[in-house]
Amino acid sequence: MDQLHMYYDMGCPEDVESHKVYKRWMSRRSVQESLSINQAPEMDNVMFEDEDEGERIEDLGESVGAATPDNSTGKGNSIDEVDIKCRKCRQLLTKGSFIVKHEPARGKSADTCAHIFLHPLSWMKPVLAEGQLDGRLTCPNEKCGANVGKFAWQGLRCSCGAWVVPGFGVGKARVDEVKARGGNERAWSGLGGSAVRLPPGMLKKGGAGNL
Repeated sequence: MDQLHMYYDMGCPEDVESHKVYKRWMSRRSVQESLSINQAPEMDNVMFEDEDEGERIEDLGESVGAATPDNSTGKGNSIDEVDIKCRKCRQLLTKGSFIVKHEPARGKSADTCAHIFLHPLSWMKPVLAEGQLDGRLTCPNEKCGANVGKFAWQGLRCSCGAWVVPGFGVGKARVDEVKARGGNERAWSGLGGSAVRLPPGMLKKGGAGNL
């Protein structure tokens, strides 16, 4: 019955197997089967969301110019309007459309979340291909390689109490959340057009700072 409901929600297409919803369902089922025998899933069975859209995050490079975090994944603007970048080198890690939404546990708010959870993305392939059930996520920029988060196929518990399965989380303390603009160059300036990015906590006269 669940499959029939999914087929209806897909719009009853003739080509079911190429539909994104179906491929995501197959991927999740394969992951669950692997975890049931305490093994990491095969890479061929994992759906990498950015590849399905034909735009690999790792191919977008880093944006140029100043960018001011705006905490949009917590409140305010839509998640789709946010880009997540490595705080150390400014490498784009994900667009807002690849962020996994989760509900905080009762009595807690999204402001307590220490991580931003993502769908599996192509830049994660090297570490996931090692076949471990959990591990660290590092910046895909070869000149950087900073630790940006962690993953666990069995799931990760957010500091807000939510349980996300599988869990691919980047630490909010290790990334910047910036407003997205159209195209691949998504940085925006909250510093009066300056191309200099101030360290966290520093303020530029007449600007908005970098908090």
